[in-house]
Amino acid sequence: MAFLRLGGGCVATCFAIALLFLHGHAAAAPPRAPDLSLAPPGPVSIAMMGDSITRGGRWSELLGREDVSNHGVVGNSSAQIVNRMEDVYRHNPRICFIMAGVNDIAGGVPVEEVFTNIRLMVQGLRVRQIIPVLQSTLYTRIPRYNRRIEKLNGMLAAYSREFKVDFVDLNASLSHDRLLERMYTFDGIHLRPTAYEQWRRELQRTLNRHNVRTAEVRSEAPFEMPSGEAPGMARVPAGG
Repeated sequence: MAFLRLGGGCVATCFAIALLFLHGHAAAAPPRAPDLSLAPPGPVSIAMMGDSITRGGRWSELLGREDVSNHGVVGNSSAQIVNRMEDVYRHNPRICFIMAGVNDIAGGVPVEEVFTNIRLMVQGLRVRQIIPVLQSTLYTRIPRYNRRIEKLNGMLAAYSREFKVDFVDLNASLSHDRLLERMYTFDGIHLRPTAYEQWRRELQRTLNRHNVRTAEVRSEAPFEMPSGEAPGMARVPAGG
């Protein structure tokens, strides 16, 4: 009751301060997720970005080199991966391999939205002079998912041709008739070690083509607009 005796002016001022406080908290961006990357203590030449399928690869062991960071996070959607790209930029690798989309497909996210998110990843890498490599979203043993995965991969392949982005079609060696081969999966989605060995061969071809040697410390490149597509400006909110 003592508060009411302070007078109308004081009450109005206190009310305004409270509104400002609440507005400031409502407008604040959500905190970034912690960096769950597996990275070496030294320089990084190769970054692997994706979800649990990427996370499952022992990339340093597979590639026989220590300068590889694994940025796969279990359950991540493409929008969440966009919001984690800073984890890659921090290491300033020479090249970054991207795979995303299966969690979006399972969650009913429109294919066009997944494609837009993956395009944002490519743009962010290019302005930092990191070589982006798109990898096909892997087919599963679930036909209803695969129809949409096929559409997404068609969009990614066309985009790669138009804007001269490396595209690795992993389904060519891991799938048959738009189904992930049984011998390469233990649950219809995630991969067995034999599948990662096939994946490694495709990665090595790309690394050889770009002459990606063992890591040396790279100075941060200034942001420059790449030729072709202009980078997107919008930050995609995390979902899932």
